Amino acid sequence: MSVNHFNLFIDIEKEYLSALPITRYSIKNYNRAKVQKMGYVYLSEQKNYYSVPCRYIGKFTEIQHNTNVVEIFYNKERIATHSKSYRRGDYITNKDHLSSTHNFYQSWNKDFFVNQAKSIGDNTALYIEKLIDIQIYPEIAYKRSMGIISLKTKFSKSRLEAACEKALNSDLKYYSYKIIETILKNKTDQEPEKQELTHKISKHDNLRNSNIYK
Repeated sequence: MSVNHFNLFIDIEKEYLSALPITRYSIKNYNRAKVQKMGYVYLSEQKNYYSVPCRYIGKFTEIQHNTNVVEIFYNKERIATHSKSYRRGDYITNKDHLSSTHNFYQSWNKDFFVNQAKSIGDNTALYIEKLIDIQIYPEIAYKRSMGIISLKTKFSKSRLEAACEKALNSDLKYYSYKIIETILKNKTDQEPEKQELTHKISKHDNLRNSNIYK
């Protein structure tokens, strides 16, 4: 900057400058998400869930987030702020956001769902138990367990029990809502178990024992 330009800056421009921000500038990302029935919005970047006040259930919101903070807006009004989580499948909850009904969800545990499943049958209870045990994030396991148990209203308890038995006896060592739903939709729970074929050969003169090859 030449002396003349510097003098012009000091004399004319400097007084119009604002102070630099105290915090370092951070790029924001924007997402649109509908508030789910349990009172959370889903942020696909880390596959996490963030709570909002229950009165916004069913509403479409805008999520603004940077490396540290997640802010949720409805009609340009900020309705929730959370620290950002980088643990996949995490549920970040402000308990003040939850209604009495949704606070009930917070008391869910493994025994609650296993006991619910026992009313359907032992195979359903065992399947639910295994599903919860292999899932890293309990909240996800509880949602899937509730989904499986609710299938009894659509397909009957007896069919749901048969589907869980089918899944337990399969070679799959993975447990999910989708597996049980697919079995029921395809009606494979109603198919008979495959029997291994065994061939019995009666003794006759053409049979040779091991001694003949020595």
